[in-house]
Amino acid sequence: MFKYMHYNKSLFFIGLLFIVSGCSKIKQYHNNAITPLNPQINFKIKKDNIDLRAKKFTPVDCYQLFGERGKKLITHNHRTSIYPIQLSITNHSNNTYVLDKKHIGLRLLPYQNVAHRMQYSSVLRSVGLLFSGAAVAALVALGGLTALAIGVATTFAPIVIIGAGACITAPFMLVVGTPVSSTINGIQSLRTNSTIKKDIKNKTFTHQIIIKPNQSIDTIIFVKGRNYKNEFSLNLYEKNNKDNTITIDVELKKHQP
Repeated sequence: MFKYMHYNKSLFFIGLLFIVSGCSKIKQYHNNAITPLNPQINFKIKKDNIDLRAKKFTPVDCYQLFGERGKKLITHNHRTSIYPIQLSITNHSNNTYVLDKKHIGLRLLPYQNVAHRMQYSSVLRSVGLLFSGAAVAALVALGGLTALAIGVATTFAPIVIIGAGACITAPFMLVVGTPVSSTINGIQSLRTNSTIKKDIKNKTFTHQIIIKPNQSIDTIIFVKGRNYKNEFSLNLYEKNNKDNTITIDVELKKHQP
């Protein structure tokens, strides 16, 4: 009899392990660095010793920079898609210039909104875990009832013990296994979401950028599909003389998705 009791304990821990390991795994977020744009890009211009290159990202570009979560940005719905645009600026002059967020002729999307699109939904995953845990417990209970019925019909005591043990174990798997799995999943989600938000903030042009002489900068702006325009302008002004302004008109390729 002790052998069959040990079997029931093993059944419980196997089910618990299945719920925890099989349902709580979250793919790692790939934090890749921005690389300067090469000459074969959407747009490039040189004006008043300022080199500007710009590129609207494709879904492939999003995947290469942000990994699997980057697929969430550009969807089949143009209006709700989020388009990253990379700006590469090199200052060949002797002046220090400033690029301010409000001097870009596009309605930019805050980095928090971009990060939110890419982050994991803890609510949906918790619901999924609940159903998964319930499914595992139901399978164990069904197996236990089947074994119990066979054992009673054949008057074979070991099968009756196993079946009864499985029926008793199933509720504990649901009550214990699912909360444990949800807790682990919640911790993983919080860590990954925090990493995503920090990475997007670091890559995004959030306020203003100071470009010193002979300095190059690469940054990304994000635009919602309904606010996207292929043509826009941006203004650079000299740090110590705001009257000295350089206006650059950007024209991205229209055929790009």
